[in-house]
Amino acid sequence: VPVSMSIAPKYTADNAVVQKLLNVWQMLVHPVIVCSNNMIDDFRTLIRGALLSEQHVITVGSLQNCTKPHTTGVEDTQTAPELSPDDLALLLLTSGSTGTPKAVMHTHQTLINRSAATTVHNSFGRNDISLNWMPLDHVGGIVMFHLRDVYNAGSQIQVATSWILESPLRWLDIIDAYKATSTWAPNFAFGLIVDRAEEVARRKWDLSSMRFILNGGEAVVAHTACRFIRLLEKHQLPVDSMHPAWGMSETASGVCYSHNFSLETVSDSDSTVEVGSPIPNTSLRIVDSNNQVLDEGQRGNLQIRGASITPGYYANPQENREVFTDDGWFKTGDAGILNQRCLTITDRI
Repeated sequence: VPVSMSIAPKYTADNAVVQKLLNVWQMLVHPVIVCSNNMIDDFRTLIRGALLSEQHVITVGSLQNCTKPHTTGVEDTQTAPELSPDDLALLLLTSGSTGTPKAVMHTHQTLINRSAATTVHNSFGRNDISLNWMPLDHVGGIVMFHLRDVYNAGSQIQVATSWILESPLRWLDIIDAYKATSTWAPNFAFGLIVDRAEEVARRKWDLSSMRFILNGGEAVVAHTACRFIRLLEKHQLPVDSMHPAWGMSETASGVCYSHNFSLETVSDSDSTVEVGSPIPNTSLRIVDSNNQVLDEGQRGNLQIRGASITPGYYANPQENREVFTDDGWFKTGDAGILNQRCLTITDRI
């Protein structure tokens, strides 16, 4: 079962990313760590100062070179395992800012269900060309885009986050060059483009292929999103291409999407932005502190259940008891309002 993790700038024991790696390695009871070939020397340095040993770290190259042995009358032990929809397929790590991160469990079923449901909800398909430059240890990069595109047999462009951050307008260069139809980013990334308004005005792109820009991963700021659309409208970006969304690792990424964002429906001064209605097989409710359902338009605690919701946190029964209600709803930790079947996130609880 894979667990994707970010790459440390250097593999020394005092590095925060390395410390997270070691904490997760202990939590998961010493699994094998797979690294790229050019990182093995860094890991050997780390091994000398940590509890790791050489047998705990293998390279991608060693996996690629592995060949299946010939059978000589002896039962072949390397046949593929039999899997069921409820078997564990992926672990996603929470931020772990207060210590060892929690590992969100997802099964083959939750991942496929979310891919199918978002495809129906947003009319994705095999003709889409998606562009992701967010890290692949983030649920948005690995599940919301990569796995969805595998599910749809569509085309996907994966770009290193650092390469875009070095020069944010490369994001627009790639959309133009590859005629990408969908992409995504948190609010800060749209701000990086807006901050370069003068250069954007001087440059030329054809962004007419882009039909779906997912705005999620952090709070959607109306002022930034509106300025982004306004700025790129003259580069043929469709004015209805922005889609605010909401999701989290525990929901296998985005499960609410707005199809109503436009310069006519949203004002720069709006304090909140609607993130839309849930995908098929997903239900939302707003409750008070006693888990009693509130009336439409009332602010309360957002709870969710459905086919793509995590079955829980790995080896963490106490947390699992706390985050699920007695009737099976997941407590998101967000507060919001439901109005005409559409969700607006107001703040964190």
